Amino acid sequence: TRLTEQTARADRQPLPLEINQLGIRLLDIQGEPFTAPLFFVSPSQINFLVPDQIATGRAQIFLTDGEALVAQGELTITNAAPALFTLSGNGKGLPAALTTEDGDNYASVVKSDGAPRPIALGKAERPQYLLLFGTGFRYAYNLRIKLGGVLLKPVYVGPQGALSGLDQINLILPPDTRAGLLELVVIGDGVTSNDVEVLIADPAKPTR
Repeated sequence: TRLTEQTARADRQPLPLEINQLGIRLLDIQGEPFTAPLFFVSPSQINFLVPDQIATGRAQIFLTDGEALVAQGELTITNAAPALFTLSGNGKGLPAALTTEDGDNYASVVKSDGAPRPIALGKAERPQYLLLFGTGFRYAYNLRIKLGGVLLKPVYVGPQGALSGLDQINLILPPDTRAGLLELVVIGDGVTSNDVEVLIADPAKPTR
């Protein structure tokens, strides 16, 4: 379906409600109308931000071009649909994530050559924090992180603060986390995210 003739992206924050005259309107299960901010439009795909105030449940969606209705359909609004962002952009491999011990100095989990950076574990009095970024989990109940098969509780889950729709998780890496390339997933409301990998340093080996 040709939704629009041109491809365009939002170039500002807060996000625009229309791009190339295209807009997304939502009607939630309680009959409340919403206009969704837009990230991106193309002939085959439109990316939009689901408004925070919308009720969970079935909702109607309308694509408009000016005042004209282009297409309509239905979708389901839920509290959780966790997805982690990755460096590859396809949801696989290494996450778009940072580490910090002091909240002032941050390092990527990826080295400049694209290889995973070994993450040195902190101590109880000076822990190592892992900051994960994604979407669809800020409103999840009882959210947990599974790292190397071990369930962990994050110390922060919520908006990243600077970019619309971007969620952030702050996780303290336990000092006894086993070394190696570990699988990590987010679990919220029984829904599991895409799996990513982080490399935990071997304490017996120097890290770079």
